Amino acid sequence: MSESVNGTIELPATKGRGGENFPVGSWLLPARLRPSVHAFYNFARAADDIADSPDLPAEEKLARLERMERAVLTGDPGEGADKAAHLNRVLTAEGLSRDHAVALLSAFKQDAVKGRYETWEELLDYCSRSAHPVGRFLIELHGEHRHAPAAEVARVEAGSDALCAALQVLNHLQDMAEDYRDLDRVYLPQAWMRQAGAEVGDLTRDAATPGLREVIDRCLDGVDVLLRDAEPFPQALASPRLAAESGAIVRLARGLSSALRQRDPLAGKVKAKQLRFLGLAALGAGETLAARLRRPRATRPKTVGQSPGKADSLAQSRAYARAVVTEAGSSFNLGMRVLPPERREAMFAIYAFCRDVDDIADGDRPDLGTSIEAQRKALTEWRWEMDRIYDGAPAHPLGPALAAAARKFDLPKREFLRVIEGMRMDLDGENVAPDDLKLTEYCRCVAGAVGMVSVRAFGAEEPEAEKLAVVLGEALQLTNILRDLDEDAALGRLYLPESLLQRHGLPTGDPKAVLDHPDLDKACMELAERAEDRFAEARALITQCNRERLLPSILMLEIYHILLQRLVVRGWRAPRRPVSLSRGDKLRVLLRHARPMAKARLSSLLDGR
Repeated sequence: MSESVNGTIELPATKGRGGENFPVGSWLLPARLRPSVHAFYNFARAADDIADSPDLPAEEKLARLERMERAVLTGDPGEGADKAAHLNRVLTAEGLSRDHAVALLSAFKQDAVKGRYETWEELLDYCSRSAHPVGRFLIELHGEHRHAPAAEVARVEAGSDALCAALQVLNHLQDMAEDYRDLDRVYLPQAWMRQAGAEVGDLTRDAATPGLREVIDRCLDGVDVLLRDAEPFPQALASPRLAAESGAIVRLARGLSSALRQRDPLAGKVKAKQLRFLGLAALGAGETLAARLRRPRATRPKTVGQSPGKADSLAQSRAYARAVVTEAGSSFNLGMRVLPPERREAMFAIYAFCRDVDDIADGDRPDLGTSIEAQRKALTEWRWEMDRIYDGAPAHPLGPALAAAARKFDLPKREFLRVIEGMRMDLDGENVAPDDLKLTEYCRCVAGAVGMVSVRAFGAEEPEAEKLAVVLGEALQLTNILRDLDEDAALGRLYLPESLLQRHGLPTGDPKAVLDHPDLDKACMELAERAEDRFAEARALITQCNRERLLPSILMLEIYHILLQRLVVRGWRAPRRPVSLSRGDKLRVLLRHARPMAKARLSSLLDGR
């Protein structure tokens, strides 16, 4: 990886807290907490500068952001990720989650590779990772979640999310000319631009065209809706200082929205003058504090008791998960059945979650119809559900089962979010002849992330087990890709990497043309060799781990390796007959690898219990 001029992966800061449109850890917040806010800001600013660098290629940006993620998770600055490592120390000292920082990095990674947003809903989905985590961090830092009922915390978070998303869109509108000129990024919904007769080239003009002005105003209409949703947020906060700062920010956001309606952001920077900025901030803070003094005192319970029917709810949730696994008839069922009961229930819940988000992305949820917007909304709802699950207030039928598994086996929330991100990549059409880096990222999201939570549910604690999760996940996913070429093409997807197609003279933009090409077999054979290498790596890693704990992984490795070998024998020339393993094939794998299991466990498995 190349280094920047200062010898670190972090770039020189483009601006400081004083250059932002809104207060960042101002004197309104408790003095003790301001250094933590500043540490989060400095981390976010450093990551944003990497994503926005006009000099770094996308692969370099992603590599640097990955190193920042490792640093914020481990505290090791590595090749100069000092701000990320510092934030790790702050979060550790305060006992705070790293999920907000990881979610923020996922948005910056998206910035490195994505430059257009088709719909308003897609833009808000981006804001859920580029903006919501900032507010969520402040809420957690101020202890808002510690003693409040889950429903009240959810309301606070919803208000925070609305405010943060509004601020993000306002920032996009202020910077839309520079974003397009310097980074070829356009955050205006492309569908709205087409409807208004506007083009991205209009962003290079000295003044907005009527069509572009229409899109700007439509975005501001959305901002005003978000700000209405955020209006009660400051009053819902327990911390009077955080409430005052939030009230100031709401007032400033309304002022900026009004200014953007009256002035043309292409004709000059739309920004409040210093005195007006201070006046609006003081007015917002004052209004909030005055309202708090007028309201009747309310007391919050110090603890939240267990709700009635909790045990029944968990039992029903686990039954739901088991039904999903049984109905799917997946090869993974075999690996899960060999586990002890608690771990098995955890794996059923994990699999059922993966099945549901996969069905959303593939259009297999009848309740969503064929609406892309409905599918995106369903994935976003799963992101919110993950917040509720880890806050102890699940709403989805699978929620109680997943929450129990997460608590029992310390399952990382970030890995579930990665799975959802992989589904979003499918839904947004990013997987048509992706580059090698994008394919690796996709495999890490949809398979490696599942492996990461699975090895914890299995009870494998060695560092090599997590390496195995990623390597084996890629092997399994590459095998799936080679097996499901026709099925994926019917959905408009083609996971064979662009470099591989070009090397063998295949087209890269049309899945059907690729599948009909006479040299498809050569390209698939090369990808099969890559999968074979990953299987070999996985076998080597298993020798360094507790094999008994990883029995499900071993079973999946053997089953999928047989599947890959049969695909190679069959080849990929049309017509391609389906390749699968029979129940007898799977049973032979089980008998070969499951001798350490107790006879009772094996008998239970064979009886299908």
